[in-house]
Amino acid sequence: MDILAYVCIGATFLFAGSRLIMYAYRRKRVPSEQQLEQLLLDVVNQKQGG
Repeated sequence: MDILAYVCIGATFLFAGSRLIMYAYRRKRVPSEQQLEQLLLDVVNQKQGG
């Protein structure tokens, strides 16, 4: 029964580690403030035009 507990703990750590790595990877790709402002302006102008 002890080996099952270790497997569950190991799987939990692998899952949490993979989530942290994915979060860190996505965080690096966050657009800059200028890019966000430009995107918002493009969306607003597109809605007003069409």
